[in-house]
Amino acid sequence: MTEWVALLRGINVGGVNIKSAELAGLFRESGFDAVKTVLATGNVLFSSPEEAGDTARAGGLRARLEELLSERFGYEARVVLEPRARIAGVAAAYPYAESAAHHAYVVFGSDPGALAALLDDAAGRGLSVDAPAADREGVRASDALDRGSAGPIPGPMPVAEGTERVSAGEGVLYWACPRGSSTDTPFSKLTAAARHKPSLTTRNLNTVRKLL
Repeated sequence: MTEWVALLRGINVGGVNIKSAELAGLFRESGFDAVKTVLATGNVLFSSPEEAGDTARAGGLRARLEELLSERFGYEARVVLEPRARIAGVAAAYPYAESAAHHAYVVFGSDPGALAALLDDAAGRGLSVDAPAADREGVRASDALDRGSAGPIPGPMPVAEGTERVSAGEGVLYWACPRGSSTDTPFSKLTAAARHKPSLTTRNLNTVRKLL
């Protein structure tokens, strides 16, 4: 059995209101094990036989979840599905210095192409896009591991007050956003654009840590 994290897009915002108990009930009724909801923003932990490395079956699982949710709750459901084993690494790799002046976000996508398209669009519009941590140090993380050492570990990048920064991670994007402006910045508006919105969902870093 594989432990999965289902990240539902747009839950309990914009008129789509689903109680956590109802959400968990649907997953249990549908035959999934170890079901647990986390917060009220559409995060479900569960177990299923589909293996994370089987792309076709994982894609089928995501499609099944979207169909179940759409039928039960009457909206066009969009789900990003992640192996739970990956979440710790995603959280640990957040590249920016955390501060009271900024929100720390992780942007998940239903496929790598969606994230790449968003990042390209952001760079094309002149937004501040940082290189991944390993690229900044000129060494791949896998090379460091092969050498039996952590290698050069880059420290968190500072974010100037009132600015936003975006960086590519492994299968995610990282976003530091001025506190109180998470729907107003250029990058936030880009994620809400019709060409990107259906494939993305964003979680606060503290929420991601609660999924561990």
